[in-house]
Amino acid sequence: MPSAVQQNKLARLAFVLVPLLASLLAVTAAQAEQKSAARESAAAASQLQDRADPYATSLVIVNGFLVFFMQVGFLAYETGSGRAKNVRNILLKNLLDVMLAAIVWWAVGYGFAYGKSAKGIIGTNLFFYEGGSTFDKSTRPWFFSWTFCIASCTIISGCLAERTALSAYPVATLLISGVVHPLLVHWLWSPYGWMSNIGECQVLDFAGGMVVHMLGGLFGLMGAWQCGPRLGRFELAASEDEDDEDEEQQQDPGPAAGSSRHAYETSAAAAAGGSRVSWDTAGGSAAAAAAAGCGGHRLGEPGAGLMGLGHQALPAVATRATGGGDAHSTGTGNSSPLPVISAAWAAEEPVSSGGSFPGWPAGARLAAHDGGSAAFSDSPVICSGIAAHKAAAAGAPAAAGPHAPSRPGRCGMSHFVPKPMPGHDMAFVTLGTFMLWFGWFGFNNGSVYMYVSGNTMPGWDSNMANIASAEVVQRTSMNTALGGASGGLTALLVAAIFSGTYDLRICCNGVLSGLVTVTCMCGFVDPWAAVVCSGIAGAIYTGVSTLLLRCGIDDPLDSSAVHLGNGLLGTLMLAFVAKPEHVLALTGSPCGGVFYSSTGWLQLGLQLMGVVLVIVVAGGSAWIMFWVLARKGLLRVDQVTELAGIDNMDHGGPAYPEFAANSFLSAGGGQNTASAGRRMLQ
Repeated sequence: MPSAVQQNKLARLAFVLVPLLASLLAVTAAQAEQKSAARESAAAASQLQDRADPYATSLVIVNGFLVFFMQVGFLAYETGSGRAKNVRNILLKNLLDVMLAAIVWWAVGYGFAYGKSAKGIIGTNLFFYEGGSTFDKSTRPWFFSWTFCIASCTIISGCLAERTALSAYPVATLLISGVVHPLLVHWLWSPYGWMSNIGECQVLDFAGGMVVHMLGGLFGLMGAWQCGPRLGRFELAASEDEDDEDEEQQQDPGPAAGSSRHAYETSAAAAAGGSRVSWDTAGGSAAAAAAAGCGGHRLGEPGAGLMGLGHQALPAVATRATGGGDAHSTGTGNSSPLPVISAAWAAEEPVSSGGSFPGWPAGARLAAHDGGSAAFSDSPVICSGIAAHKAAAAGAPAAAGPHAPSRPGRCGMSHFVPKPMPGHDMAFVTLGTFMLWFGWFGFNNGSVYMYVSGNTMPGWDSNMANIASAEVVQRTSMNTALGGASGGLTALLVAAIFSGTYDLRICCNGVLSGLVTVTCMCGFVDPWAAVVCSGIAGAIYTGVSTLLLRCGIDDPLDSSAVHLGNGLLGTLMLAFVAKPEHVLALTGSPCGGVFYSSTGWLQLGLQLMGVVLVIVVAGGSAWIMFWVLARKGLLRVDQVTELAGIDNMDHGGPAYPEFAANSFLSAGGGQNTASAGRRMLQ
């Protein structure tokens, strides 16, 4: 959660920017309204032509099928990037986004985006759309435009994976598909929108670099910031003083048998064998036991993993009761088995009578199986709560420890270091990359017909328009292929130089980074520009990903770095490399990039204005929405659910039952652990 100081700064910034944007809207509204009448008459003539020639409409719809197939790619990519214990949750939330966005886009979104304009601000008809036989630049086919909308909604899912409550996603989908995306589409893509009628030049966004990728990336970034990192993603870095202490401890023969620290250091082995481990209070001092920490580490040491799950060792089984009564018994209460992913620490007695630990969510209960030895996670989020509980029972003060995940801090702070949390299936990640690349050809090529339909250039007949369409489609396809290739190769090379390894995941994200960049520009630029700009995007992605980690922002898929970072990059670079004749043929605007035209600096200013507008509208909406969800406790799952896996707690069990059973039994646990694992899968 952002601090009060940060919230005040954001409030002051909004206080300045909102009046400026309102003034700009007021100035341009009159001019936009004057141009709308001429545009509407031209659109009427265009519709008559398209009504007689359904070929263009069919091509757009077919390209929409390819864009819809990108949802399969998103699903595969996110599933492979997540851990196996959250697969069902990932699958369901992506399916939920698509279904909900379809209803909202049909009911209100399409009308707001492409309906009759009210002073260039928002559409006012086409609600509960009944279909039509025509399309032109002002009314894209419903299906094709809906696939763009769901693409922006799906981007958020990757940024918030593995710790976000399912209820948060429908709220985000409603806001994007019903308000934010339609509003930006109307301003940027509708010929009646105020940004399309600013002057001789206009803001350029060929296929959705701003209204799809920047929008989705901003929502994902704001959500990841408000939600906080996954448990175990960051831990304290060892300082020089701690390094000196470690050297001294290496010379120390170790704690004496019977001491509290000795009990902690031997607890993991005892838990693995199913033995009963006593809570050694070092002569009755519960505070000393609390200070001993978890897994052989004192609370506050780097190894204890202060930001979450310290070590992923042997599995154990506990239960979270959802009803009253004794969670350990089978006759009372409503309890269900769940796996806790570590057994590096054990307590003497289970909490079997409705007890709970400080810092745990209300209603969370733990109970032991097989002889009464309950194994808990090595996370101080859990261990410090147990220590505090026992210390309070003994009347002694407990050692301080974090009870909830939090952001590591501001950018540049080096006392937290990220811990790798790799996904469970890189084959899915790679297949998802190819599926997305395949669908991207529909994303970009389908957009061509939005520009060339209806005799864009004065004096053209239908045959000339078809020739122009073929030329632009070939250029767009080539730039899309080259962009993905250039981005992937550059990211792979940069990662190899700095890390010494050829990282497949970074290569896949580099491909997506290049594709996002060419989405902004592919119809407006020559192939050399697509290669250069996408190569820069692949390198920029690696830097943005590292920066987000240094800021303590946990994005499991790097979706915000890929979509927001490179959507912004492509939008601004287009102001340098846009070729005037391509822009003129597609939009009727005589403007071009800095490298080609004297109007390039004007175009750069317009592109900057578009970027600022999207950041203010989309970023501001996302920040408010996620802030409210976080304040209401609806954004993040509780710690027990996150550690156990959202699938096990909320979706009826793991997506791979046999895989989970084999992993559980092969972890080295004793008979007690094995029998608990078998019960878990029954």
